[in-house]
Amino acid sequence: MPATINTVGDGDIHLASSHGDAVQYWSTLPGGPHNTTALTVSPTFTSDQTVMATSQKNLVGFSSLWKSTDAGLSWAEMPQPAQVNFGKYFKDLALSPNFATDQIIVCADGGFGNRTFQSSDGGANWQLIQPLAWGFQDITFAHDFATSGFVYGFKSAGSPRFFRSDDFGVKFLECSHPLSNPGLCPITDRTFGIAVAPVDPQGQRAIYYYGKGDPIFAPENFVRSFDNGDNWEFAGAGLEGLWVFDVVVADDGSGSGRLYAATNQGVYTSDDRGRTFSYFDTARLPNPVTKLELVGGLGGDLYAIAGGDPDPEQFAGVAPGADQPGNLYRLRLSGTGSYSLGLALAGVNGKPSLKTSTSFGATSAFRLELTKAAPSAPVVHVLGGTAALVPILGGILVPSADLFMFGATDAAGSDQLNLGWPANFAPGSEVFAQSWTIDAAAMEGLSASNGLKLTRL
Repeated sequence: MPATINTVGDGDIHLASSHGDAVQYWSTLPGGPHNTTALTVSPTFTSDQTVMATSQKNLVGFSSLWKSTDAGLSWAEMPQPAQVNFGKYFKDLALSPNFATDQIIVCADGGFGNRTFQSSDGGANWQLIQPLAWGFQDITFAHDFATSGFVYGFKSAGSPRFFRSDDFGVKFLECSHPLSNPGLCPITDRTFGIAVAPVDPQGQRAIYYYGKGDPIFAPENFVRSFDNGDNWEFAGAGLEGLWVFDVVVADDGSGSGRLYAATNQGVYTSDDRGRTFSYFDTARLPNPVTKLELVGGLGGDLYAIAGGDPDPEQFAGVAPGADQPGNLYRLRLSGTGSYSLGLALAGVNGKPSLKTSTSFGATSAFRLELTKAAPSAPVVHVLGGTAALVPILGGILVPSADLFMFGATDAAGSDQLNLGWPANFAPGSEVFAQSWTIDAAAMEGLSASNGLKLTRL
């Protein structure tokens, strides 16, 4: 799950469980009410259960730093690197990908001078590493940080500048100017972030640098480097003029993975390492999309925050940068997709409902779930390779009648059918399904669920 917050709040922490299907109140930062300004989940959360947060109180001229080691259930206030001036907050708070063992944190504040600090003991002690970082943002660790020591960030003041550390975040040096084209800087109003891919088999370190483009004067908003940030080239054809808020790299180290880009005009994808992007119309999310998170590996689920009211002053950072962040969405990237075609025929409990459920991540298994049918009645589940749409017994038979599977509803009018995609069904294969139930209250003694179009993802 991605960690996201509203920058105006009361310090309450809510937990999204069951992969986002349920949300519950979890805890409150002590001594509130607080405006929570950053929330960061440890990359090694499954073993260390660590969550960190920063907050400010109204009319109090400094922020607070918090740490939880029980998944956010209880919080302890941590020593500050230095007080953060009134009205400002931590721009970024990044934990090492090996936090459970190395306890390294790099953070940048939003106070006067915009300083950057590093801790190697989980936040108990801090050292100043950049006295004048001037808006140091989006601190990003290399995937092989444990051995390479590479950490990245950028300065947003003036023309955006890219910085790299090769000593585990102890110091950062400017190594190139991503948005320069032999010294000529495009009019890029904002830079929003950095995305880093794993080292590919040829030893290339791909880094992607993105932000806001001007539709007329400087549409370029996406550049890439394959040599760890030493040299850059314009890329991102298809993103011209958009606000690129976030980029997710779905790459297992092969160097051929997909990129997902969150923009003010929806989600875009690239399958050529960012050279070109196309609109990902499968997502169909409200605009803008301000945050993406891939969970469960390459075949997992893509979470998105969409439909909010973004404040560009808050990009980049841990929060998606919205006064009202919008809603959280989950998109299946593998397994089984389903789309209801309607055409149900009502019975004693109204129109029966047919849905699918699938377990998290890449799986060929899925379940058909029938509800609101006649209780304790015989049912036949019809599956077909095409949509027949044949009028029958007062209703519409949606699937071609290629396969019949028989069952019975329980006392509540429900039935379940566990199925799985055969190995020879390639991604993109479709099957249509519908359930018919003996129902004395129906027009012809039968009720029918809505039809479903199932797609192997």
